[in-house]
Amino acid sequence: SAYLLPAGVEFCAQIESLDKSLEDLLTRVDEFVGMLDMIRSESSQVVNESVPQIHTKATEMREIYRKIDKLEVCILMSVIYIPFLKGTVPLHILMFFPLSCRPLLNASKNFPC
Repeated sequence: SAYLLPAGVEFCAQIESLDKSLEDLLTRVDEFVGMLDMIRSESSQVVNESVPQIHTKATEMREIYRKIDKLEVCILMSVIYIPFLKGTVPLHILMFFPLSCRPLLNASKNFPC
């Protein structure tokens, strides 16, 4: 701020105080900008490391969800067809299986499905 005064004019105490305050302020701004740069570089490093891992986990989760969907379809089909088979299979056993095999099949009815 002293260079704004015409040549030959002496500095007063207020101008020196203002000059020191401006220097302190600029030093603090430089420190703040340095901290921001450090935070920005660290956060970009974390993002660069984490995003591929998140993408990999998301791909794994999509595959797991597909398997769950297939299992749900299988269970639904089982729920639909088991009562039909329970009614149909005993009729076929009576018609086609030999008498010696029937006790084995009747014993298997005791096991849960």
